[in-house]
Amino acid sequence: GVEFSDTTFQMLIRARSGAGSEKVKALFDEMIAKEMAITTELAMAVISFCGQKADLEVAEDLYATIRPTRTQVLSVLAKLFTDHDRPERACEIYEKDIKDRQPAQGVPAAEQGEEASGSCHFSDARMERILLNAALKCGRTELAKSLLSNSSLADSSKHVATIRSCVSENNLPGAIGVFDSLQQAGHEATS
Repeated sequence: GVEFSDTTFQMLIRARSGAGSEKVKALFDEMIAKEMAITTELAMAVISFCGQKADLEVAEDLYATIRPTRTQVLSVLAKLFTDHDRPERACEIYEKDIKDRQPAQGVPAAEQGEEASGSCHFSDARMERILLNAALKCGRTELAKSLLSNSSLADSSKHVATIRSCVSENNLPGAIGVFDSLQQAGHEATS
């Protein structure tokens, strides 16, 4: 038989995305069986399919396969879970595999992203907001406070926007937690 490269699998996954989950799942299973290296581009094609079809089973399989080697892919997986009403799963991925991330041995820095520097700061402010909202949606106010305090966007307007978001979702404990974080940040700035 013909050996498929990661680029071939990537194109096949994109081509079969409209067909249904079974065909893409079979392709993914074939890649795993062949112990094929999952490149960032290939992982992103799989995640794109998962988002289109709301197929979180394939997303979980991908997570189990790549974990915890690529922060960029893990961040997009966290976004996928948040977008499909699984904010707790997004928070778990953040806490297990992204927060306090150390550079992976043998993985090029370009594939790890800037987040691999050992800090929980994100180069992408959207990802920061996604995780913050995920933490608030599932009632993880301590995680939300931690994200806000370490945020590159840790200014009062970010806190106020987050409080408004909590209030619009009837998440009073989240709003109070963010307010407390804002007060603490203001107190530290004047000390």
